[in-house]
Amino acid sequence: MLRVLDSLALALSTIPSHDEEETEPVVWIPRLEATYSFTPAVTRLTRFEKTLFTETSRAVERLLQKERELREEYPKDTNDYPLMENSFGLPKDVIAGLPMKNLLCWQHDLLHKAVPDTGTEICHRHILLSAPTSAGKSLVALIFILRCLVLAKKSAIMAVPFVALADELVIKMQAMAPTGCGVIGITGMKQLPRITGTRPMLYICTYEKAVLVFRKFMQKGLLSQLGLLVFDEIHLIGDGSSRSCKLELFLSQLIIIERTQAANYRIIGMSATLSNIQDLQKWLGCFLYECTFRPVTLQEYVVHNGELYSIGPGEGEKPKVTSQGPISVRSPKTNEDLRLPPLYAVSLLALKPLIIFVTTKNSTVQVATEFARIIAKHFPSPPQEIIQKRADLLGELKSLGNESWTALITSGVMYHNSSLASMERTLIEDAFTNVVIHTIVATTTISAGVNLPARSVIISYPSVGDLTLTGAKYRQMIGRAGRMGLAQTGHSFLVLERKRELQGKQGQALLDELSKEVQQLRTLQPTLSSLSKSGINAEVILNSCIYDVSVKAFVESTLAYVQGLLKVEDLTVALETLEKLNLVTFSDNVIRLTLQGRACVEAGVDIYNSKLISLYIDDFARNGLLVGNDLHLCCTLLPIHNLLQENTETLQGLCKLPANLKETSLIRPKYELLYDQLVLLPEELTKPVLQRFDLTLGLLEEKMLNSNGPCPIGLLIVYNGLLIYTFLLRAEQPGAKLANVFTGMRSTFDVDGGTLETLLKTVVQQGNAMAQFTDSLGKVTISQVYKTVSERLRRLALDDITDLLIIPGVAEKRARALRDAGYRNVEQIIEAGLERLMKTVDFGGMTEAVCTIIYKGAERLWDALTKVGP
Repeated sequence: MLRVLDSLALALSTIPSHDEEETEPVVWIPRLEATYSFTPAVTRLTRFEKTLFTETSRAVERLLQKERELREEYPKDTNDYPLMENSFGLPKDVIAGLPMKNLLCWQHDLLHKAVPDTGTEICHRHILLSAPTSAGKSLVALIFILRCLVLAKKSAIMAVPFVALADELVIKMQAMAPTGCGVIGITGMKQLPRITGTRPMLYICTYEKAVLVFRKFMQKGLLSQLGLLVFDEIHLIGDGSSRSCKLELFLSQLIIIERTQAANYRIIGMSATLSNIQDLQKWLGCFLYECTFRPVTLQEYVVHNGELYSIGPGEGEKPKVTSQGPISVRSPKTNEDLRLPPLYAVSLLALKPLIIFVTTKNSTVQVATEFARIIAKHFPSPPQEIIQKRADLLGELKSLGNESWTALITSGVMYHNSSLASMERTLIEDAFTNVVIHTIVATTTISAGVNLPARSVIISYPSVGDLTLTGAKYRQMIGRAGRMGLAQTGHSFLVLERKRELQGKQGQALLDELSKEVQQLRTLQPTLSSLSKSGINAEVILNSCIYDVSVKAFVESTLAYVQGLLKVEDLTVALETLEKLNLVTFSDNVIRLTLQGRACVEAGVDIYNSKLISLYIDDFARNGLLVGNDLHLCCTLLPIHNLLQENTETLQGLCKLPANLKETSLIRPKYELLYDQLVLLPEELTKPVLQRFDLTLGLLEEKMLNSNGPCPIGLLIVYNGLLIYTFLLRAEQPGAKLANVFTGMRSTFDVDGGTLETLLKTVVQQGNAMAQFTDSLGKVTISQVYKTVSERLRRLALDDITDLLIIPGVAEKRARALRDAGYRNVEQIIEAGLERLMKTVDFGGMTEAVCTIIYKGAERLWDALTKVGP
């Protein structure tokens, strides 16, 4: 069975990679029947009889038969509309540059109804779109974005919930950007660009960054140059998090500004998992379009007690559950019934590529390891070509410092969780996309934030991650199965082995209970305002104060108010907190920002982070900033505001407090390691830093002898600051290769790649915030110091290659080689010239040819970027 999958992987992996220069890349994905037609041929090549595959083959045939039935029964949206004939005003050269050539019926219908965006009523200008995953929402958004950029000649903002989604969109959109228009990605450590309004730009960013970009337009008086704001996954407004509160209040700001300043922008919200969509329609005052069409059909299954059940339409909303028989897998090597736990049995059965969703980060490793062990022990080796591709992947992963994945990769399995560094994740995701590995075991990250479509998904119930499996989460995960272009049908398997409600039930009673479980998961809970769930807090109020605003207008602009869940009185405690922190004044029923409050808003920092930065400013005023002491700077870059207490008034007072490590993302100190590293550094460097943070080597020696008890915040600061300083020191050495530095840091400080990367990104973000905050307060010298150190760290960030990936002919490996040679963007390559490029970047025996391709691609891109007008 696995050899069959490997044969498929071999076929798929012959597709040219991004690094190969292809004028017209060919993508070929066989039909499912073609995939499994290998089975008889493979078994005849072995010394085992075909009967060894009998049980598994029957189960696969049942899946294929179901797919054929669904193809015949599922309503098709076959009336495609060619974009060239239905361009909605877009020039033909713009349409020609799009990879999509046709509109589906529902897309054409929506655009026909909503595309007139001048002279229309407010309720028809904004749009709320609800459509299933993979239905084609992105193409609709793209048409509106292109109309905004090309026809209205205004800029647009596209906001998504996750950095990975934003980065992926940036690469796609930059390839489709019309002449005279630009595309900028703003995520994570990337600083906000200058907003000039000289040409239409598309800003792709996370929700948090979208708020800051919009504020820039306001501060520059350029709101008239902003024509469109697109919010993907808008249902997350109800997930109860601080981020969702900020998103709701950002949309509330847009509503207030539209009413009070006659702004003329359009808002588009998109989601696949909205239930009470009418509440959002009333709140935003928008045109509502609901679509149920899914271009790739999805067959759902339930696994219980070793038996497979298919889910079909029943009476009303209650699904019909039908037994498909027991799941049984026999070993081709030994002819024995493997008697596997249902999770692993169905993992062998499921059509590949496969994503398995499990509950925790540790579970991803455990399940992937066991599944790989089963494959290695009981199934034949793959073809030599696949073995070689997996060996190449292992070589690249080992070059990053990890040699523990051999058993997983050689079996075609890998896990995906937060412990992986970005370079590792990228290699693994690429291998999965090209079916070099056929199975990924993951937490919910992939379902929500990474676009890795598969043919099948398996979900462990009752909980996935930290939250009980909800209807929205369930839809997100099964939506990964059978994405368009990958297969004509997707398959999802819900494993219910540990549900107490099912214990002891048989026959029709069991079928009824299974039907009930599936019906509950298909039911979407109402999207309620996050403000009503978390209680409106001081931070979200502050972030809504772009300008002075009346409390009544503020409250009435929220979704919570529309749903009857918020009153003016609910703001009292939050306003008192803001006044104590000297961020706002409140009089005559109007909220007004103080100078410090405005600095907090402009920098986009947490309200308690503003207090932390203020403590540092006060300390610098009394004791001076240790300019030239990079260790001191690195220590002050750590975001420890979650550890502040209300009565903390000085930096020294903060350093003496015990650190609650559960409240921070900083790395737990290793006392002996810290001592060993400090004594290696010059005393004139370390002594003043230790004094600033109320720490001595003597105190550190005491902690080494008795590590029990709380860790002082000062010690936590110095340990993490030393880690950042060491990284900076090593990475800036002449000839240093970033991958080697990263590997060395992981070894020196005994930390996994994901944790180290997260810390690096966090300090860059904090440095940018400190620079902006102090600049807003007029502290120019301090601001410049932090701008400089943040830029040094940002340029060394492991994922800082986005600006290189947009160059034709540059994929990830080439981008990293360019970055290691000191190139960060197309402008630097043009300035260097082809001759210098060939001297400074090493691509082995292909250096001259590859550099020529890259340079010509850079010239074409530079011409496009610098050309203004039609």
